[in-house]
Amino acid sequence: YWARRQQPEELRSRARAYRDWLANPLTAGGIHGGI
Repeated sequence: YWARRQQPEELRSRARAYRDWLANPLTAGGIHGGI
């Protein structure tokens, strides 16, 4: 539902940030970092 309300570029940015966090959570700053 909420995904439809987001802009496509924002959605891609969030997805990319999430993949980066999965790849290396410490470098990304943990749960609250990397955004």
